[in-house]
Amino acid sequence: MNTPRATSYGHSPCRGKWEGAPRSGMIVLLRAICLLLSAMGTPQAYASQAYRMIDLGVLPGDVYSAALGINSSGQVVGFSSGPQYTPYTHAFIWDAVNGMRDLGVLPGAYASIASDINDLGQVVGSSDDIGAFIWDSAGGMRKIDGMYEAEAINSLGQVVGSSQPAGVAGYARLWNPGSGVVDLYRASHAYGINNLGQVVGYGWDGAFIWDAAGGVRSLGTGHASSAQDINDLGQVVGSLKAAAFVWDADSGATVIPGLMTRACGINNAGQVVGYYFAPYYRDPGPEQGAYVWSESTGLIQLWPFSFAYDINDAGQIVGWSGGHAVMWELIPEPTSLAALGLGISGLGLAAFRRRRRRT
Repeated sequence: MNTPRATSYGHSPCRGKWEGAPRSGMIVLLRAICLLLSAMGTPQAYASQAYRMIDLGVLPGDVYSAALGINSSGQVVGFSSGPQYTPYTHAFIWDAVNGMRDLGVLPGAYASIASDINDLGQVVGSSDDIGAFIWDSAGGMRKIDGMYEAEAINSLGQVVGSSQPAGVAGYARLWNPGSGVVDLYRASHAYGINNLGQVVGYGWDGAFIWDAAGGVRSLGTGHASSAQDINDLGQVVGSLKAAAFVWDADSGATVIPGLMTRACGINNAGQVVGYYFAPYYRDPGPEQGAYVWSESTGLIQLWPFSFAYDINDAGQIVGWSGGHAVMWELIPEPTSLAALGLGISGLGLAAFRRRRRRT
């Protein structure tokens, strides 16, 4: 299968309408990838020693999935799709207790994709050409009037997206619960929002940031740049023509060093996730894979043939690998495990001594 990616006319390397077609040759490509991985060695040979990868699976009857968003509780959202020549994709929500659940589609639609989830468990996404939706466990899936694509939601329930598909001249829009949609910027698309209501995205002159006090401001990263996500400290991540960047109001844009990279998500610790690739690669190859980066660690390669799309404050990362939605989790260091073992044994010894004193 081909990897999930933004449509060729879009400006987001991470979010937006994901290609479910063309499907011709997808099964052949997936088999080729699996054979290549087998020939090159076990997947563990490529994994960072610090992370393990968890396969989140697919919805019943499906063969393909991708994870696009994760909240602080570890709830994951994305989409799952059926076998070859089946055009249907359904949005899902996943958690460690219930596994993957189908969120359905809007009335009149045949497909849906979930892009993001906040800490209240509210999910946003798009459902075919019917438009954007918001979902929660109490009310199910409802249409967001005035918004074609919903890309992100904060803990206040504010949603950002666009009035038109990515790449089509429209308005970046902000939806407020109770008051409806506000146009932010012409010929643009909004991709991220933080809990302070700051919005980032792509406009006619490149990456931008918006807030209620200052309106729209260019990040100064050029026409070919796009801003993908923003944390609560106001740090923004996005991509230039051939590199990922981190931006803040004091320092401006800092390019993430190393391989050609795309940045998709950032948490409040300043950890950035995305993917790296060799020039001119569009489908997975030996020089393409998921990464996590921070100033303290530099770029850590997570897994080959993979994409990382979001990261929460616990450091859990979600994305795509080998045709399935996946999660990467940090493996505790041996010293941490040893300290935990010593702590438990110490508690046991203390309890044993108290019992002896009583007798």
